[in-house]
Amino acid sequence: MADMLGWLSRWYLARCDGEWEHRHGIRIETLDNPGWLMAIDLAGTPLLGVPFARTEMKRSELDWVHVWVEEGRFRAAGGALNLAEMIGLFRVFAEAYGCGAPEAAEAGPQAPLIAFARRSGMLPPA
Repeated sequence: MADMLGWLSRWYLARCDGEWEHRHGIRIETLDNPGWLMAIDLAGTPLLGVPFARTEMKRSELDWVHVWVEEGRFRAAGGALNLAEMIGLFRVFAEAYGCGAPEAAEAGPQAPLIAFARRSGMLPPA
C-alpha cells in the first residue's frame, strides 16, 4: 500500500505547476458499503482523451473493483481492502501512455496488474 501511495503522491507532485493543482487534483473518499471511491483529474495530462474500457471485477462481496474514465477523470470504486489495487490500476494506465511518476519502476509488483489490464481491454495488447 505504501508503494502505491508513494507513487500516487509523486504522480500528483509531477503535475503541480502552480496552476494545475488549483483546478485539478485527486479525490479519495469512503463508500458506505464499505469501500473506496477515487477520482483523478486527467486534464492537462497526456491521458485526457485516451480510450479506456470500463472494467468491473467482483471476486466477493468485499473484494471488488470497478474502473472507468468519465468526464475527464479516471474513476475507481472498490472494496474496503482494494484501495492499493485501484491506485495500481491507475498507475498501469498512466505508465502505459507515458504519464508515470518520476522514479517509477515499470516492472516489479505492477506486472500482474499490467497483464490483467491487457487481458480485460483496459490497455492495448503489448
